[in-house]
Amino acid sequence: MSIAEHLQDIDFRKKEVRQKDYLKEFILWHKQLSKEPYSDLIHGQLTMLSAVLWYLLPTKEYKKLVKL
Repeated sequence: MSIAEHLQDIDFRKKEVRQKDYLKEFILWHKQLSKEPYSDLIHGQLTMLSAVLWYLLPTKEYKKLVKL
């Protein structure tokens, strides 16, 4: 693997920018999963996403998301 190929795989964005993108994805996944029919797998995934979002989001935004 050449150096140019290796550098293409590295994400040079700042941590804050990457975190905002991940946060948007996590919120989207949470909304999609909450619309799915209940199963143990869905419940487990929602629980894990809720824990991550609870940690990353401000309290007001998290409460608003969970009420949806």
